[in-house]
Amino acid sequence: MTCKECIQHLDRFNGSTMQMHSNQVIEHLSSCQSCAAAYRAMQAVDAYVDSQQQMQPSTFLAARVMAQVAKQPIRKPLHVSRVRPLMLAASVAATIVLGIVVGNLFKAQTHTVSSTNEMAIIDDSHLESISLLTSE
Repeated sequence: MTCKECIQHLDRFNGSTMQMHSNQVIEHLSSCQSCAAAYRAMQAVDAYVDSQQQMQPSTFLAARVMAQVAKQPIRKPLHVSRVRPLMLAASVAATIVLGIVVGNLFKAQTHTVSSTNEMAIIDDSHLESISLLTSE
């Protein structure tokens, strides 16, 4: 049996494993110091876990923990208290800029006559008589 196979069987090895594998594991553990050390370490961990499961916590442990929790001040998260004013200022500035841009887009366009040449383009074919307009 190789070390890799032995290590794979160690977690199941508790004496009730199939006889063929348990004999091979026992034989390998007697000849390989590193696998034997790994097995002893696994036994120590199992013994420690078993001993910890048998311990009973103090009956007043929950009361002491809850009392300590109640004493702690409630704090607002740091990032929320600093970000909120910045976001408010940014949104106000964005609203002002957007208002100016939209206002300039929909501004009433005034037509100004810049030269007398533009006046010559006026179509006066619908006028009946120019004399009626000039006489008073």
